[in-house]
Amino acid sequence: MWILIITILVVTGGVAILDAPARARRHATERALVLRALARAGTYGTEAGVARAFDATPRASARIARGQLTALEEDGAVLASWSGTGANRSRRYRLLVDVPLDDAPCEPDGARRLTVYHDGGCPLCATEIALYKRARGAGALTFVDAAEGAGDSLAADLPREAALARFHVRDASGHLVSGAAAFALLWLSLPRWRWLGRIVGAPSVLPLAERAYQAFLPLRPHLARLHRRLQGRAEALRSNGPWRRSG
Repeated sequence: MWILIITILVVTGGVAILDAPARARRHATERALVLRALARAGTYGTEAGVARAFDATPRASARIARGQLTALEEDGAVLASWSGTGANRSRRYRLLVDVPLDDAPCEPDGARRLTVYHDGGCPLCATEIALYKRARGAGALTFVDAAEGAGDSLAADLPREAALARFHVRDASGHLVSGAAAFALLWLSLPRWRWLGRIVGAPSVLPLAERAYQAFLPLRPHLARLHRRLQGRAEALRSNGPWRRSG
């Protein structure tokens, strides 16, 4: 799957890939500014108040603040609520984590802890998951093989058949995502893959990645059979190489 995604991105977003490290650093800086602005605000902060922390045009500052606040809410670092009525109605944000004003902001406990549901019966999928299991940061993840065990469901909201048909990831808050969004979430949790997660998870790229994933799904059984045959041939060559003499 990740090979297909990278191919699509090379064709449609080469410049974005080259700029990914700088964008990742910028994203981290913006996140830190938002967390500190909320910490200084006290009990509740607003989008307008957070936007004042950025040295940009009012429109750009509001856009950055809105995006970072949405991401922090999804991560469980802030709690959003509505206040006021009519034209004065606005969202307020309460910080749920301790943020030292003079130090780097703290991540919420378990913000990166995910449950990864995969099809261990698919050799192609198993090879890719094995790659992620060896990656730095994988120790904080829980991998669940949907092909193992009994029962029709892995969870109340996840039938086994659905987990075998599409890749699923559950975040620390219990929210379940699938397809390209699930890959983006997984990659974001692994330091060496985070650059790809940020690109694929971008609003302008995610729909393209999801289309690529949907196009890949009908091909997966055929690619899995091809992968199995190639593995069998490789094992046969290792055990009965041409260098071995008979008799």
